[in-house]
Formats: sequence, C-alpha cells, structure tokens
Amino acid sequence: MLGIRNACGSIERERNYSVGTIRMKVKNISRLEGQVVSDTLYLRNLPWRVWVMPNSEAGDDQNESLAVFIHCGGDERSPKWECEAVAIVRVLSQKIGVEKLFCGENWHMFHPKQQDVCGAYVRWTQSLANRIGDYVKNDFIEIEVFISTEAPSGLIRDTANDIQALDHLDSDVATPEVGLDIPIEFTQCPICYELPRKEVYQCMNGHIICHLCKPNVNACPQCTVKFEVATDISRNRALETVLDNVAMECCFKEKGCSIKVLRKRLCNHERICPFRN
Repeated sequence: MLGIRNACGSIERERNYSVGTIRMKVKNISRLEGQVVSDTLYLRNLPWRVWVMPNSEAGDDQNESLAVFIHCGGDERSPKWECEAVAIVRVLSQKIGVEKLFCGENWHMFHPKQQDVCGAYVRWTQSLANRIGDYVKNDFIEIEVFISTEAPSGLIRDTANDIQALDHLDSDVATPEVGLDIPIEFTQCPICYELPRKEVYQCMNGHIICHLCKPNVNACPQCTVKFEVATDISRNRALETVLDNVAMECCFKEKGCSIKVLRKRLCNHERICPFRN
C-alpha cells in the first residue's frame, strides 16, 4: 500500500468560483515512492484535489514518469451529481526566463462512479532529468493544475444561498475575480497580446495563437516550430472552454460600452449592444 502525505500548496479558497488553480510541491522527486496529495480547492461548492504518484511501464526505468490525477469529491448527499471540467497540467519553472512545462490537458465528466481522471504523465527521462535547475530544484518540482468547471447538475442544495451563488457564476456580467483566476501568461496571444475572442490554436508544444493572427504566421512565434502540415497546428478546445468563463470587454468599448461579459456570451451581447451603431 502506497503511503499518502499532504503536500504544501498555495490554494485560492473561494468555494463558489468556477475556475481555480492548485499548486503543489512534490519533494524527493528522484526517489518518490508514494502518493503526494494536494490541499483541497473548492469550485462550484465541490471539493477538488490533485495527487501525484510515480508511474513506470512494466518496471522499465527508462520510461518512468509522474502520473498527475485530478479528483472531484462530489457531494455525498447527491447520488446523481455530475460536473464537467477541463484541467491543464504544467510544471512550474524554477529559473527566471524558463517557461512553464506544458504536460497535458484533459476534459472529463466527473460523477460518483468516476471521480478522478489522469490529467497528464510527466516523463522523467524526457522532460525533467535533463532540466535540473530549470524545473527541478533541491530535488523537488512544483505542479500547477488549472481547473475550469461547468455548472454541476444533480446536486441537492441545503439553502437558497448555494443556488444563488452558482447562478451568479453563469450571469452575463462576470465579476473581476473570475477573470483573475486565469493565468494571463498562457491565455494571451503572443502576437497581438489580446485574449482570443473566438477559436484558439496551438502548436505541437502547446503555445497558443488566436484565430486572427493564425493566417499571418507560418511558424510558432514562441518556439519557432514551422507549420508545414495541417497537423502542426490544432484547435485548443480545452483552453477555449476555460476562456469561455473569462470576463471580456465589449468590442464597442471605445464607443462607450463599459460592460464586461463572459466570453461564451460575448457574441450575443455585441450583437445587441446599444453602442453598436
């Protein structure tokens, strides 16, 4: 039986937010044997945790990796609850000027019979062993998991306040706090420095480009990987789902519109915006 121990992590504790980030430190990475479990983060009034454990393929040391799992505890009062979520897994940099290491993204429908999912495998030999100092420091690494959730269904609520809090997250005008939960460094297009208003594209290394800038480039502006065939660039639908919960300014701001609208409703707002003409 693998031992379980708590990890030190910085958690933004707002029970009703739809998006949030779990950051956890994994110590003794070179000789890790058991699981490392994060503190609990509440999103949509549901408890979320991340745990990391070593993984190897048939005892092959050359293929050792870390498995990063996302777990939603659900609600024991609600036997038929469901919650859809997208998770983006990264390893934080330990050196100035080195980007976070993108490890993977995963969509999952959490429910009582499937409360956890593997978000990513971090390859030790390929990603970390040769980057001592960049991502590994004093034999520890820091894992960051960004989680974006949709409104859950099937929950039994005790009070009207719980329902009101969840409804508030889906209102057209988002609060600034929702936007602040989004790590700005990997949501802005590196060419126009704007949040993508429609489709989001990414290169093979996970660097994003907005739909407006994509036709004007033939290589990734960050890692310079060339776009030679169609598969060299693809839609990042996970990030699109994340950005749908970000408050964005109306395109008619210069004409006087001061409303911030969740991206998923932005087109509808701009179609009827009183400052359109």
